[in-house]
Amino acid sequence: MSKLILIAGGTASGKTTLVNRIKDEIGIENVSIVSMDNYYKSHDDVSLEQKKDFNFDHPSAIDFQLMKKNIKKLLLGKSINSPLYDFRIHSRLNETELIEPKKIIIIEGIFGLYDEALRKISNLNIYVEADSDIRFIRRLKRDVVERARTIDTVVMQYINTVKPMHDLYINKTKQYADIIIDSTYDSTKQVKELVNTIKDLMK
Repeated sequence: MSKLILIAGGTASGKTTLVNRIKDEIGIENVSIVSMDNYYKSHDDVSLEQKKDFNFDHPSAIDFQLMKKNIKKLLLGKSINSPLYDFRIHSRLNETELIEPKKIIIIEGIFGLYDEALRKISNLNIYVEADSDIRFIRRLKRDVVERARTIDTVVMQYINTVKPMHDLYINKTKQYADIIIDSTYDSTKQVKELVNTIKDLMK
């Protein structure tokens, strides 16, 4: 039977890096990864310019209903077709990604620990934190290089929505974490302990 792990944390805190380290340690054949980023609502009824004004850092931006439906399928041993989201156009793509159920199912995203229903069926809750300045620098580099944003737009989004929503919603979900990993510094020891915990779940 599959075990569910939730991984949350602020923007650019190191969540994806942690997921990749877990995957490398326990083997890709043992882990299915569900990125919450792919469950952003598409809002195809409005223009790209209008989408740029949306608050993508509020919980309502995530299609929790579809995500929970898909997670329940995975836990029942059924494959899913996960949506794929393109941040450059703020919309879902036409194609989907086939995700098959494996021993460990990881949900990763800023709201990884936000939904109570998901927390109730989770076997392990993890929160990844990092110094706010480091997170901002990481996000700035990522959005400019990978998401075709300008420095000004990244800064304005961070000030207007990213930081306020982090303080209002995301940081508070730390209270639900079984394990907190600080990626501000070398977290090798913490990650090693986490991997051992996950391996115990797999037994």
